[in-house]
Amino acid sequence: MRSLEKLLAEHQAAKATSVNVIVGEFAGVEPDLLESAFKQEAEGGAAEGARLCIMRTSLAGKCDCCRHEFPIKRFRFVCPLCGANNVTVKGGEELLLESVTMEVVT
Repeated sequence: MRSLEKLLAEHQAAKATSVNVIVGEFAGVEPDLLESAFKQEAEGGAAEGARLCIMRTSLAGKCDCCRHEFPIKRFRFVCPLCGANNVTVKGGEELLLESVTMEVVT
């Protein structure tokens, strides 16, 4: 919410009408709870009534041995191409404010 309020102030916006966030499946965020918290925090502020759109991303990894990128399923951190277990997480842990649609005061 602080990032959203800062963004609105930077653009001299009267209010946010929609907010898009990216939530990774391994981010530790429950989308229903995020939506509920957003509505509660937005109440009485510039984001009140804004539509929250939550986009989910899957857990993804990259093999440190063969460089193959692949989706990680069932938390199995093993490269499906070479069988190595030296895997770096490349996505699915994020919680990002992707975009905001706002009404700007002129």
